[in-house]
Amino acid sequence: VEGGAEVGVIDSLVSGHGGNLENLAGVLDQVNVSISDIRDMDQMTHLVKDYDIVFSLAGQVSHSESMRDPLLDLSLNCQGQLTLLEALRRCNRDTKVVYSSTRQVYGRPEDIPVDECHPVNPVDTNGIHKMAAEHYFSLYYEVFGIRSVILRLTNTYGPRMDLENDSKGFLGTFIRKALCGETVCIFGDGSQIRDLNYVDDVVEAMLLAGAIDSVDGKVFNLGHPEPVSLQRIVDILQTLLEFPSKTVPF
Repeated sequence: VEGGAEVGVIDSLVSGHGGNLENLAGVLDQVNVSISDIRDMDQMTHLVKDYDIVFSLAGQVSHSESMRDPLLDLSLNCQGQLTLLEALRRCNRDTKVVYSSTRQVYGRPEDIPVDECHPVNPVDTNGIHKMAAEHYFSLYYEVFGIRSVILRLTNTYGPRMDLENDSKGFLGTFIRKALCGETVCIFGDGSQIRDLNYVDDVVEAMLLAGAIDSVDGKVFNLGHPEPVSLQRIVDILQTLLEFPSKTVPF
C-alpha cells in the first residue's frame, strides 16, 4: 500500500487460524478485501485474474493440530495451494507467487546451520503437506511457466501475533505467560536454539522475492544469522517483565 500498489486480501476468516480484519486497521479503506476460501476454485479464478504478484500465506500452521486432524491440514495446505495454482493456470499465468513454507520440511537437522541443500525429512503431517505444496509450485513453474519463489520461514514474531493459541508455537505462549505473570515452562534444559524472524524483516524479504526476477523458481531459508536459546529468550523477557520460569525434563 505504501508503495502505491493496488492490494487485495483474500481470507476465509476461519476461526482459530489467525484471520482478523483488525489486522488491517489503518489501511482497510485502501485494500480490496474478499472473505473467500482459497479452496474455492470459482472464487479464486475470479479473484486472482488481475494481480501481478500473489503472496500465498494461507494455510494451517500448527504442527500439533496437523497431527490431530491431518485431513483438514491436507485440505488447507495442499488443496488450497493447488486450487490457487489451477486458478492462475486458467486465467493469469503471468502472475508470480511468493509461497510461505516452513523450515519444518527439514525435520530434525542433520547439520547446523541448515542450508537449502539440507535433506528434507518432515516429521509431521504439516511438514509433509507444506513440502508437497512446494512441489506443486515447482511443477507449475516448470510445466506451465507460473513463476514462484519459496520461502521457508522459521519462528516469526511481532505486532498482532497470535498469543492465545499454544498450538501456534512456543514464542507466543512464552510472551503471553510473561505478560500475565504466569510461569513460563521450558521443556528441556533450555539450551535448544531457535531462529527468530521479526515480522517486518519477513515482509521485506517477501517483497524482494516478489520484485526480483532472478530468484524465480528458487527456494530460500528465511531465518536469522544468530540463533538464540530458549533460556536466552526467557532471560530477555525477564528483563522486561516479572514472571517465574522453570525447566521441565523432556
